[in-house]
Amino acid sequence: MAGHAFRFGKLILETACTETAHAAAGLAAGGMQNSTLTVFILRKPLHAVLCYDYAMNTFDELTRYGIVHLVPILQADSMEYMESLLKSLRPRTFLEIGTAIGRTAIDAASLLPELKVVTIEKDPEMAAIARQNIRKADLEERIVLIEGDALETEIPRQEYDLIFIDAAKGQYQRFFERYSPYLSKDGLILSDNMFFHGLVEHPERTNNRHTKGLIKRLKRYREFLESNEEFETEILDTGDGIAITRRKNA
Repeated sequence: MAGHAFRFGKLILETACTETAHAAAGLAAGGMQNSTLTVFILRKPLHAVLCYDYAMNTFDELTRYGIVHLVPILQADSMEYMESLLKSLRPRTFLEIGTAIGRTAIDAASLLPELKVVTIEKDPEMAAIARQNIRKADLEERIVLIEGDALETEIPRQEYDLIFIDAAKGQYQRFFERYSPYLSKDGLILSDNMFFHGLVEHPERTNNRHTKGLIKRLKRYREFLESNEEFETEILDTGDGIAITRRKNA
């Protein structure tokens, strides 16, 4: 009897995971991370939690998980740009500030077999999920996950060809100042969410005090990049806004 119950429960779980994944896939394909469809998916919270252990070992599954759980992952067009950049630059070393569930780090390491990734995550729960995903992807030898505050933790002292800033938005300038000395001569620094859902240009759209403070810091970060004597920056109208920074004499 217990065996029948287990098989029946597994069938229900598989069906639930499929329904949730299909709905999330529709969001991912359109690059939409906040919509009424997301609310519909979240009406099945048990499905979302169980689906994590049931699958989540491919890029698409990581994308679906991120959307269902509202994890801050790169939007579809931003991810496409990142992949294109990785393929054209073919960096040997990649430093990521803000691992989340490990989606970007795993995708980057999967695209470039010679790439070595160091990624930092402050949230213990996120770090645990990312560590499991990296293990499932069999990339533990090429992705070093450091759990801790990126403003305090130590990283391997080497040059990085690509540095990706995608953690606490209010700390972008401090992240830049701390890690830009590690950038290789011809390397790039990418900063995501420079538009912050359009609120940087239209702060009047929010009355939240914390959000307003964050927007002001992002504006100051942009001013810092634009006036920097050592680096030059271009802001791309891709996804939620990506800043591409390089040394002026590179």
